[in-house]
Amino acid sequence: MREALEAIPGIGFGFSQPIQCRIDELVAGTRAQLIVRLFGEDLELLRTKADEIARVFSKIEGAIDLLTEKVTGQLYLTIEIDRPKIAPTD
Repeated sequence: MREALEAIPGIGFGFSQPIQCRIDELVAGTRAQLIVRLFGEDLELLRTKADEIARVFSKIEGAIDLLTEKVTGQLYLTIEIDRPKIAPTD
């Protein structure tokens, strides 16, 4: 599965056991077994530092399924509902 997914650009993936995955998510808020969280207001600096950390981790023997979470550039759709227009008329 890993080889097939690596051929798809821009996809992040990880493999684990279903029960372990659920326990990790309940304990840490994520399905990963090792988590590094960065906090700050400068999103570009956070992305740069996350990439640096990922490069260091990628050199560790046995490190697989390394993923840095994308925090910028995501598209959002905002829907404003005109309630009077959608209200039922009697």
